[in-house]
Amino acid sequence: MTRSDGRALLLLGPGVVGWLLLARSGNVHLLTDTLASGYAGLIKPWKPFVAIITALLVWEKLRPVEVRSPVNASAGEDLWWFVSAPLFNAALSFAAMLAVDTIYTRLLGGHVVIPGMVGWPWILRAIIGFVLSDMLFYWSHVARHRIPLLWRFHSIHHEQSSMSMLTSSRNHPVDAMLSVLTIFTVFRLIGLPNDVGVVAAFAIGIHSYAVHANVRSSFGLVGRFVISPQWHRVHHSTNPAHFDRNFGGNLTIWDHLFGTALKDTTLYPATGFKPNASDADARLYGPRHFGASLTRPFRNPTATIFATSRVSGSSSTATRGIPPTSIV
Repeated sequence: MTRSDGRALLLLGPGVVGWLLLARSGNVHLLTDTLASGYAGLIKPWKPFVAIITALLVWEKLRPVEVRSPVNASAGEDLWWFVSAPLFNAALSFAAMLAVDTIYTRLLGGHVVIPGMVGWPWILRAIIGFVLSDMLFYWSHVARHRIPLLWRFHSIHHEQSSMSMLTSSRNHPVDAMLSVLTIFTVFRLIGLPNDVGVVAAFAIGIHSYAVHANVRSSFGLVGRFVISPQWHRVHHSTNPAHFDRNFGGNLTIWDHLFGTALKDTTLYPATGFKPNASDADARLYGPRHFGASLTRPFRNPTATIFATSRVSGSSSTATRGIPPTSIV
């Protein structure tokens, strides 16, 4: 194992701490509930969830970017991620959230820690929390492209060459944990009630399904402010001219402010990426290798890691699929 592989393993730390806290509590029910929470969060609001997912499937059928059979290998691969992700994410993300919550409660007393916000209406805090967490998500997303160690995990999300709404679930558990903790920590610091956080997480999740959908839509005027399927598809583009663009999660404002917006709403490029042809382990790349995708980020970076172009100083000649010379 290389030094960098050890650093990759360290990213499991928040989840491990959470499980240690659970084990120390001796509450077996809490252990099982934590694992079940991944699916519970999905099925508790099952009626609106099923209705929205059905509507997205119909939308993909009516306005597809790529005309293809709904039953295909790529859809099957994403379906596997969709079914498996809640279990993996619960095992890591929810445990990590418990660790953050424990620190928040024991060290900060569970109080609102941003000065001046005590006593503010929860709806106002929810709006501020959403905007602040969305900005932090933007920068965490940039980091997961710019820092090779983090790109190890995030690159798995970009493997899919036939995007669909279920591509939203194609996330390595470590990558998902980093995203979740960004939002959860902000919500905790501003003292949002748990119920509000659950509703917000559900809404953000549904929006993520929508922007990954195989749909020809830029959301019209709304798309100037809210991330659309067209906007996010450019982010997944195979065209080097589109690399390091459109990082935003929910709002387009951050891409506009920080110079990463690609505003051409007529673009519907091909998506995904391919490994370096000289990569001896190239057969393990690609969405069909679920087990390999889970373990690959912990293996030797010289054989199994892709680097993307940098946000600062990136150019149209930048390419994905080139192993980095060093791993941060």
